[in-house]
Amino acid sequence: MNQLVLPLTFEDINNRFNAVDVDSKMMEFVSPVIETEKEISIIASNIDKSGKLTFILGHPGIGKSTFLHSLKWRKHIPIREVIDVNANDYLDNGNLNSLYEKINFICKNEIVNNDKGVCAIVINYLEYLDEYGDEIIKGFFRRLNGLLRENPVLILWPVTDKHDVDKMLSFSKHVSGTLYQRDKQIINVTGPEKNEYVNIAKATIKVLNDGAELSDFGLTHDDLVETFNNFVKLPSIQQNLREYYSHVISKWESNSNYLSSLEDKIPKPTEIWFIFPFKEAESIVNQFARRGTRIDDAWTAISDKFSDYITGNTQRAAKWNSTRLQLALHGAFKTRIMYIPTNLVVTSAATFSDNVDLLTLINKHTLDQHWKDKTVTKKSIMSSAIYKQLISEQFPAGKRKGGLTEQALIKADPIYKDIVSWISSGGSGSDTHLNKAFSKGLEATGISNLKVEKKHPWIDNIFPDIQIDLGHKIICIEFHYTNKDEPYIIADYVLRKLDTYMTQIENIK
Repeated sequence: MNQLVLPLTFEDINNRFNAVDVDSKMMEFVSPVIETEKEISIIASNIDKSGKLTFILGHPGIGKSTFLHSLKWRKHIPIREVIDVNANDYLDNGNLNSLYEKINFICKNEIVNNDKGVCAIVINYLEYLDEYGDEIIKGFFRRLNGLLRENPVLILWPVTDKHDVDKMLSFSKHVSGTLYQRDKQIINVTGPEKNEYVNIAKATIKVLNDGAELSDFGLTHDDLVETFNNFVKLPSIQQNLREYYSHVISKWESNSNYLSSLEDKIPKPTEIWFIFPFKEAESIVNQFARRGTRIDDAWTAISDKFSDYITGNTQRAAKWNSTRLQLALHGAFKTRIMYIPTNLVVTSAATFSDNVDLLTLINKHTLDQHWKDKTVTKKSIMSSAIYKQLISEQFPAGKRKGGLTEQALIKADPIYKDIVSWISSGGSGSDTHLNKAFSKGLEATGISNLKVEKKHPWIDNIFPDIQIDLGHKIICIEFHYTNKDEPYIIADYVLRKLDTYMTQIENIK
């Protein structure tokens, strides 16, 4: 399972990207804080010849630094530039002179741009002034006031404690008539709306992890929701985005530990490929699988889609939670959802099966002569998603076209339906004959080490329809021969089969 990167501080975010990319990356996941933006916009709009100072008050972890940085690209706010000042770099002389000189230097440099909009200076890492004498503090605010009267900049000073802000305001009260905008000395920041935390986390994970999906970390949307529901039970003062991210990281660590315990029981990675051959299978399978641009991602199951089928279903909910589902789809196993054209089931059986009853059933229908041609069937298998995935070749994107392809599906459909009825009749019919025929077809293309309905090497009571040992992993192919073409049929079959697989490895001692 991949290492999850989920930053707990603005500095963590900033260090993930180079200076050129950081803003464009942050735009993808930083959520606007509309009410706070309005307050700052009012102050900035009223700045003409003289500047102003305001304190940005918010609890630790609420996202003050990220919010202030976002003002750079929030174009509706009349701020041209945001310049961060690390106060720690200018406090080494036991006074505030170096910090003042830094702010003064910025103001002088920005004079040439004043007609283009307001520059905002953010004073970071200076949340109280208790270690300085009263006269030093008063002198700092006096000099700051004089500087702002001649320079139309906006100083934003993030702090976390209301008591500390009140003390600083008391030291500056003799100049506060011009230093602050009336009733805007303090702006409270509460961070993004809590009901957006889950979406923000998903977006952040994707951007900070190079486009990876939740499933790449053994997580699902339901995991994030479940984590959020536990998070909001905390005291309100602890309910901030940083704390929620900490809980998400803990959930990931928990899932990872569980996965590690399962992986220790599995000597070789196992993939489970669920194959659906009914006529409309392609369009329905596309609802449950990611086609992807990489071979490793192709046909992988979409976690959120299957989550819909365990939520609210008492019987399934008793077996499945979001963690177990995620491990079944992308952790203990890698699950792929695929299709083969209906006519390929028919031609494989007609060409490679030696079962008399099955061949008699097929021959009751009128078949094109080439449907019984081994060379033609072999080529058809080699153009299927199963074969392409086995040889690590990308399957063509897009839906199958009409014309001959559509005609073949239409012609094969009644034959396939008769075969499915024969299988389920309780007589001589068995899907084993179809599995054997398709296995022979794969062998004809050069695929080796195939077994039909044989026990998995190390998972008890698992007998895949077709099992292929590729050396570095085991492929378990499970066909579902059905006439029903509703999405719930795919979900139900996959979840029932996966439950069997998961139960077996969970019981390995």
